[in-house]
Amino acid sequence: MNMPSPAGLPDEAAERAANVATQRAEDQALVIRLRAGEQAAYEEVYAQHYPAVERLVRQNSGSRADAQDLFQDVVLVLHERAQAPGWVLSASLGTYLYAVARRQWLARLRAARRAAGLADGLLAAQAPGMMEEESPEEAHGRVAGLLARITARCQALLRLLFFQNKKPSEA
Repeated sequence: MNMPSPAGLPDEAAERAANVATQRAEDQALVIRLRAGEQAAYEEVYAQHYPAVERLVRQNSGSRADAQDLFQDVVLVLHERAQAPGWVLSASLGTYLYAVARRQWLARLRAARRAAGLADGLLAAQAPGMMEEESPEEAHGRVAGLLARITARCQALLRLLFFQNKKPSEA
């Protein structure tokens, strides 16, 4: 049986509470160092938190290169947040970085699935016999269906390039 600590908590609970408080203080100090632009602070973030992000990516259809790319984006988000006036880290730094990484990785997976679906649609549109005797209305409907599956940003880019005859450098 655990003996109560002087504060009335069992020893294990008091120790956990002390560890959480210590970790929060260390995380806040690291955020302060990041705000100051200290290179060693970024290296510390990488050393402490990159392995969890790499594990997340590799367990979810990604490669080491994907994990490195994602972690750069995650650190950029952290940098931007840390520079924002009044931003306060409300969870542990590890929890925050993992949540950002998870959200961004899932968004990338969804985008890749949409792109694969679009590519499948384009391949199907080029199948033998598909272009024969297709009315303009049918072609318009098919293209509209494919466009509906891509992001608004991609749609706008395609409109600029193909319908407004802009050059890629102008888009």
